[in-house]
Amino acid sequence: MKYVLAVLVVCATLFGVFVYIVLGTTTVVERGAHGPFTIGEDKAVSAQTLRQLGLWPPRAIAPHRPWLDSPDFAELERVFGADEGIMVGFGVASSVPTRLEFEGDTLVAYWPVETPKTWSNPNPGYDEADEAILAFQDRIAIGMSRENVFRSVAQSGQEIGTAVRGHVVGAQRYRPVPLDELAADSEYSDFVMSKSSWEFDGLKSAVWYSLLKEPYYSRVRLYFEDDKLVRVEHWHGPLRIT
Repeated sequence: MKYVLAVLVVCATLFGVFVYIVLGTTTVVERGAHGPFTIGEDKAVSAQTLRQLGLWPPRAIAPHRPWLDSPDFAELERVFGADEGIMVGFGVASSVPTRLEFEGDTLVAYWPVETPKTWSNPNPGYDEADEAILAFQDRIAIGMSRENVFRSVAQSGQEIGTAVRGHVVGAQRYRPVPLDELAADSEYSDFVMSKSSWEFDGLKSAVWYSLLKEPYYSRVRLYFEDDKLVRVEHWHGPLRIT
């Protein structure tokens, strides 16, 4: 019996390693170092490292990327209480989330601004989503406090359901421009340095199996608090996933 259990453990371990290698994984580091980056280093040091590696500029990303499903007020405050912006999708059919942008705890912009439609969308759920967006816009106004905006978002979550995630304020103006063209743009560099989360493709040599097989994909995210590196996420895998 012990022999059978030992064989099962070995097989399970080998299967786990196989899945890990084939599908890839995400390495998360919050202490020590990962590749050339050290937790606790200044943002300026991380930027200089990327320049030396030929990987500048990175993409500015939202500090909170996963969508939250109909978060209540307490969860909105906990997750997004210090974020400069969020995006909110209304109902299952909404394809263009509403962006909400803050300065401190004050709403300073939201877009796109929807207007009532004079026609009905035959696709299920779209009319309801449009009505929910209009109702939400009626409840908010520029200059409103973050608290009241979050309460309105939570109310919409109860009424029709919402999906909420972080939003990078100002990123839309750079989105149509390829990163290699932005590399020489000092304005974009200043924009990236003002953000707390970056993403770039590279650092394949930091993957443990890179000596056996070069990773097919390797994407790294750097997260900063008070201009100090606090978290590295490295998503990698050796095979193309289609």
